[in-house]
Amino acid sequence: MLLAGGALPLPDDWGGVRGDAFGAYSIGAKGSWEVADKLNVAAGYQVGRSVLDKEATPELESSIFFHAPYAAISYGDDSSRVSATLGYVFKRHHTFIQLPSGDFLRSTIATRR
Repeated sequence: MLLAGGALPLPDDWGGVRGDAFGAYSIGAKGSWEVADKLNVAAGYQVGRSVLDKEATPELESSIFFHAPYAAISYGDDSSRVSATLGYVFKRHHTFIQLPSGDFLRSTIATRR
């Protein structure tokens, strides 16, 4: 199964002078298998990105990229079921920060690998 979604990077101020634009997308895939009567396993992978762009600066203020593998196991039928899911998100967050002096600093705030 393919999974996808997102939000177009539309400005919150349509006049274009004081606005911020936010956007995000995610796409992934999931597979599920019945390994025994009433026992199912599933695994998937999702990747995505979100951005924040303020019109007051020429660069993106924030960009977050992630990828997330996950797995699930389920026992039961449509009337009763117990499930467990395990996953982890790896993300990289880059920001563009204005210092108190008025200068701008390009920095990586958080990196997980």
